[in-house]
Amino acid sequence: MPQLDRNKTLQELDGQQREQPQFASHAVAECHRLRGVPLRDFSVEDLRLMIGQSESMDYVMPLALEKLREDPMVECVFFRGDFLVTVLRAEEGFWRANPKLHGEALVIADKAFSALRSFSAEDREMIEDDLIEACKLFKRVTQ
Repeated sequence: MPQLDRNKTLQELDGQQREQPQFASHAVAECHRLRGVPLRDFSVEDLRLMIGQSESMDYVMPLALEKLREDPMVECVFFRGDFLVTVLRAEEGFWRANPKLHGEALVIADKAFSALRSFSAEDREMIEDDLIEACKLFKRVTQ
């Protein structure tokens, strides 16, 4: 896992200067923009977007897990816990190549399930199915 200097950008850390994307989607354009932002300035939503696009995973996933250790049910865009669901759904190859991070994410997921008990029925209903499905996919990595 590369060293995380939060004062540097992804471009500086990985040494890749990429051309402006030709594909005009918001996600692609935003990922390109974020490659020029110091890691210290990344929001949870920025991390979610990068992980969802499988972009610079060696740098953004440790930051994501750090945020999730603080609050496993942190809300990103849609509902409490949606950030964890995105992290658990990250590409299987990344998790296989990073078993230590996989183990950390598994501990965080277990804490999230424990936290669900304190949610109202309405809040629990919003996240429970997505979290269960994401965990099933995530746990296949170790099988």
